[in-house]
Amino acid sequence: MVGSINADLTAYGSPLPRPGETLIATEFGMALGGKGANQALAASRAGAETYMIGAVGDDVFQELTLGALTAEGVDTSAVKVLDGHTGIAHIRVDTATGQNDIAIVPNANSRLTIQHVEDALRELRDRIAVVLIQLEIPIPVIETVATLSQELGWTLVVDPAPALRLPDRVWRGVSVVKPNEVEA
Repeated sequence: MVGSINADLTAYGSPLPRPGETLIATEFGMALGGKGANQALAASRAGAETYMIGAVGDDVFQELTLGALTAEGVDTSAVKVLDGHTGIAHIRVDTATGQNDIAIVPNANSRLTIQHVEDALRELRDRIAVVLIQLEIPIPVIETVATLSQELGWTLVVDPAPALRLPDRVWRGVSVVKPNEVEA
């Protein structure tokens, strides 16, 4: 798994505030998030040997994110801890309708480097057959993962969220695309 790792900070209430409005929510939750981390958890729970390649900050959310992944059996040895902040997702959920809105601040996710990802993938080369990426990390990193996947014969799965235009050379290495309704 190469992708984002976030701390999800979620406020629950109804209705959602309108622009400029302040409302009192009924609950608050803080949990592991990020499309990469969420999919790593799902793969591990399904019984797959799972490795997470990503980045977190050296802040208060480092333990929340890495601790949750490790507790679920995900190998986090290829997660880089960088100076600064872990990615954050600010989520508001309308408890009456289930609708939500999400603002993501990528932080460490946006500083994931080609060199780190390439080194981690090459080190894991004999232990992996499938690589899953999402689009909450830098496009040059995604290009590197696609190129390496093609070179090393791995199955590359792309979750195209958030929807972004990808260079054609990325698509040449893709085996499976798994969009949700909005991206489709």
